[in-house]
Amino acid sequence: MDIKKSEALNKMIQGAELLLQGLSSYTGDSFSLLDHNFVDTPARIAKSYREMCEGLGREDEVAKILATHFPSTYNGMVIIDSIEVFSMCPHHFLPVKYKVDFGYIPNGHALGLSKIPRFIELLAKRPVLQEDLATDIISLFTSAVKPEGCIVVLDGQHGCMQCRGAKQANSSAITSEVYGSFKESVTRSEFLDLIKLRRF
Repeated sequence: MDIKKSEALNKMIQGAELLLQGLSSYTGDSFSLLDHNFVDTPARIAKSYREMCEGLGREDEVAKILATHFPSTYNGMVIIDSIEVFSMCPHHFLPVKYKVDFGYIPNGHALGLSKIPRFIELLAKRPVLQEDLATDIISLFTSAVKPEGCIVVLDGQHGCMQCRGAKQANSSAITSEVYGSFKESVTRSEFLDLIKLRRF
């Protein structure tokens, strides 16, 4: 790890220490930071957030993944469904678990199938609104691959809504974004019908 990253990690550890100290004081010193379970907790918190947000600053890698596409005469629908990725709520910094359904229709170029979950996972690993994540997935994909059409549906289980606030443990938020031929209801319906067939 270089010096700059080491210094940044130390700042995160210090911040986690302050958070725990504040929580302990707020609750009347109801737990001791010297307890064996808490001794290395600030470092674990810092490393966890570093891992969960490792998509930050990785725009070049996303572009590299999307640049690896190949000539193709196929003009049917390509669907990768039930992609599971984790993200971070930018308002509370609590985890969000997504199930992502993605489809596109090539227009002379096809992306390697494994590249789709890879670029989506990298984009998700940031503190980002679900609505913005859907938009980012479509805009970056269409800019690089230039498909005839593209669609993404995100089903997000938000920790900030499940374990605090509204406390809706079984609720999820669903958003979608479409481009090109998927703006036509018949194409969009075909995609949704194929997703249903896969699940039922």
